[in-house]
Amino acid sequence: EGAVTLIRDYVRHHRAETPAFAHLPNEFLRYLAATEHAARPPYLGELAHFEWLENCLSIDQRRVELTAIDRTGDLLNGEIVVNPIHRVESYRYPVHVIEAGFKINESMEPIHLVAFRDLANEFQFLELNTLALRLFCAIRDTPEINAEHVLREISEALGRHDPNPVLAGGLDILERLHKRQLILGTRAN
Repeated sequence: EGAVTLIRDYVRHHRAETPAFAHLPNEFLRYLAATEHAARPPYLGELAHFEWLENCLSIDQRRVELTAIDRTGDLLNGEIVVNPIHRVESYRYPVHVIEAGFKINESMEPIHLVAFRDLANEFQFLELNTLALRLFCAIRDTPEINAEHVLREISEALGRHDPNPVLAGGLDILERLHKRQLILGTRAN
């Protein structure tokens, strides 16, 4: 179905629970979940969710506080501080690259995205591979365990006798996440 037809149907038939403009993307998600149209692309719900995610993070009222954070701290051995304004999402379709004329490839692998608001309050996102996702979630969920410990566990789980390549790759991931401001630094002593 065309976008214009879809929007018209939404406006005509969906009873919104809120008049607040900032919550309209959530209303559109509710509409998509409650209606079915055979001609609708299978990725439309996920694409709308990704757009909702941008809105959700943009209107988040929290501010990132940098006091007590060492912006140049040791990312392997320090207590990493993660930007609190983020969400990790997994999608069946590459919602961050879908555009007009997008063709579904049956061999598509699920993708993992972390969306966040940077220090300039701009929406950002990163695609994470399985190792980066595992590392990020571990340091986010258990900040008292340093990244080197997590990476050594990952190396052992992968059956690697030499953890150095995993440590080097993990440090590279951490540095990229830090540069993009998903990792803010380490806890200052």
